[in-house]
Amino acid sequence: MRSTLVSNNKFSKLNITPKLLLGAGPSNPNPEVLEAMTQPVVGHLDPTFLGIMDDVHEMLKFAFQTSNPMTLPLSGTGTAGMESCILNVVEPGDTVLGIENGYFGHRMIEVAKRSRANIIPLAFEWGKPVELEVIEEALKNNPSINVVLAVHAETSTGVLNPIKDIADLAHKYDSLIVADTVTSLGGVDLQIDNWNIDLSYSVTQKCLGCPPGLAPVTANQASIEKIERRSVPPNTWYYDLLLLQKTYWGATQRTYHHTAPITMIYGLREGLRLLVEEGIEERIQKHTDNCNTLRKGLEIMGLEMLVPEGNNVSSLTTVKIPEKINDQQLRSSLLTNHNIEISAGLGTLSGQVWRIGLMGENSKRENVFRFLEALEIELKAQGMNVSAKEAINQLG
Repeated sequence: MRSTLVSNNKFSKLNITPKLLLGAGPSNPNPEVLEAMTQPVVGHLDPTFLGIMDDVHEMLKFAFQTSNPMTLPLSGTGTAGMESCILNVVEPGDTVLGIENGYFGHRMIEVAKRSRANIIPLAFEWGKPVELEVIEEALKNNPSINVVLAVHAETSTGVLNPIKDIADLAHKYDSLIVADTVTSLGGVDLQIDNWNIDLSYSVTQKCLGCPPGLAPVTANQASIEKIERRSVPPNTWYYDLLLLQKTYWGATQRTYHHTAPITMIYGLREGLRLLVEEGIEERIQKHTDNCNTLRKGLEIMGLEMLVPEGNNVSSLTTVKIPEKINDQQLRSSLLTNHNIEISAGLGTLSGQVWRIGLMGENSKRENVFRFLEALEIELKAQGMNVSAKEAINQLG
């Protein structure tokens, strides 16, 4: 007789209370994306699905602002994109300059170490942009460097790094650049071709307005040629970019590589379609405008930004936690009492900042006002005298 491991009555039908996700990601998917994901599932080699793949390929190139033929979504989240890009282009014996001014720059370095390359870490203060002069000095003093790792929009701090200038320096010293564009793709100005970025990865759950589960990547010819020159294959089969391109995403006659996440691809297609429909410049401006509204509102309420205007990411705002305010209690109260999620600080900024995201579908003026009103209630509950009404009146 089989044993009963669980009670038949223990599990009820799933019913999750909707929440406004204003953290560092994921953000709330666009309802049209979720609707697209309910379409009938077909096989991953079905002609209908192959046509959807073609649409995704073309619209991803638009989102990245690139003509790179190798532009595809990997099955996995952002860290899968990071691992794939780094493990493909970095091989044992390479010398890698890892630029770090936040949690995810540090993670890029940790991934590169697993390629058995020679790593030269270059750390800057978290919350401040990198210094180009210091980067150039490192490149000049280490002529063996052939790959540079850098983050465009650092998700842990809200700092926007000058990725075009970093790419220019990398190429000046005969290096390739791998760029993390996780928090910038689809919401912050990003021009892969015009800025000569060799290899980049991103995610779907932030400014593209889709659920997590895919990692868009794009690679130019220079990075492909470096991968082709490897003395040994990349230490990954599932995320071997050349293999994925040759067999599935870039093949004239597609063959089986792995079972694609069909419904996630449906959702990405719809998210990209909405981006094309809105226009990329319009989408970027919307993120900028709503970010500025949030920053001004918080400042009127007496809070201080971590990152000065001009160096900040327009999809993610980092605000310093006021003295005597309990970080965990406030975030928990926002979630419990108002169904609003914001993110804590990461790494060295843990307990020092809140990270507030206005990404994709959530980049709306009404979300700014809803958050400010909820924040007022919870700050007052901890003894801080603030007025969201005054801030909203001044913002107009």
